[in-house]
Amino acid sequence: MKQMFSLRDKKSFFKDNADSNATYSARQLVLRSYLKAVVICMALCLLLSSCGVSKDNSHEPMKGVVRDKTSHSDEVETEPPAPEIPRKGITVCVDPGHGFEDGGTSSELLGDVLEKDITLSVAKKLKVHLETYGFDVIMLHDGKTFPIAPNDDGNNRFRPEERTAYANSIADKIDYYIAIHCNSFEMPEVYGAEVYYVEDSVKNTYGDVEIAMTLAGQLTSDFPEWKANAKIFPYYVIRYTHFPASLIEMGYVTNEGDAAKMLDEAWQDSFALSLAKGLDQYYSDETNNNSN
Repeated sequence: MKQMFSLRDKKSFFKDNADSNATYSARQLVLRSYLKAVVICMALCLLLSSCGVSKDNSHEPMKGVVRDKTSHSDEVETEPPAPEIPRKGITVCVDPGHGFEDGGTSSELLGDVLEKDITLSVAKKLKVHLETYGFDVIMLHDGKTFPIAPNDDGNNRFRPEERTAYANSIADKIDYYIAIHCNSFEMPEVYGAEVYYVEDSVKNTYGDVEIAMTLAGQLTSDFPEWKANAKIFPYYVIRYTHFPASLIEMGYVTNEGDAAKMLDEAWQDSFALSLAKGLDQYYSDETNNNSN
């Protein structure tokens, strides 16, 4: 009996041991599966974080990414393009007075600034405003270079005769010519702007008088505390050009108030805008009159 009991105990022992090993292996299998799942989750989290996407914003666009308007998702869309400005079919030639070796007039009130510096600055601003109103613009020069005229004499001054000759050589592209200048006078109390034009049998057919009056009226309206007059004077560039033309004297460099205005960028811009508004008014009225 002792021997049989011992044998039975051994069998029970081995059976219990086998069951224990099976349980241990099952637990090891579960643990390994759990660890694998943890590793996979951590890898996914690292991958998502490196792409800049989180669980809470996985359906939102990444910062700085602009989506196409055709997308149907709730994503950022591009700004609509600005409406194209309708063109008037009118080309204005803007002539910044003086330039290059010709500094123009000056005074102690301007310091180191010369007339050519002011006229170029205002001319550039005028170009921007004219284009905003739908005009096409030709700058007669950019302050760095100027075109070679048929009567060029090799100087670095771009004389009035050369400006006029070049402008006339492209007369088929120009509807109106405007020259920008500063004035001076021996009496410092003299101030204000002048719009010069030529009145003769030829120029009268171009509409020079009407344009000059419109510009002077617009300047007076925009600067009521200041005076702006339309005057007749046969400056070369407006006398011999083959299209309507005006020469603008913005103010007197010898007058303290005018000099301060012409040195002020904001005032320059306002002056240029006023000229653009005047031309827009004139050509809008002319178009309306021609259509009636």
